[in-house]
Amino acid sequence: MTTTQRIRIVCTSDTHNDDLTGHVPAGDVFVHAGDMTDYGTTEELEKALSWIRKLPHKLKVIIPGMLQALGSFLI
Repeated sequence: MTTTQRIRIVCTSDTHNDDLTGHVPAGDVFVHAGDMTDYGTTEELEKALSWIRKLPHKLKVIIPGMLQALGSFLI
């Protein structure tokens, strides 16, 4: 007999420094698809990563957005 395992993927983007911990659905994989910050500064990235680390998802995938790419050149 075949057993089917389901994986729930939760994806968001454009959070721009907002802590959305209470609004992120449960799942196995969390994907942030860009623009975690307003300007891409080190401080903003640290803040965004801090709330993402607190999420209960087993796997977290972060795809840098334009703001993070630009910020990395400005730092």
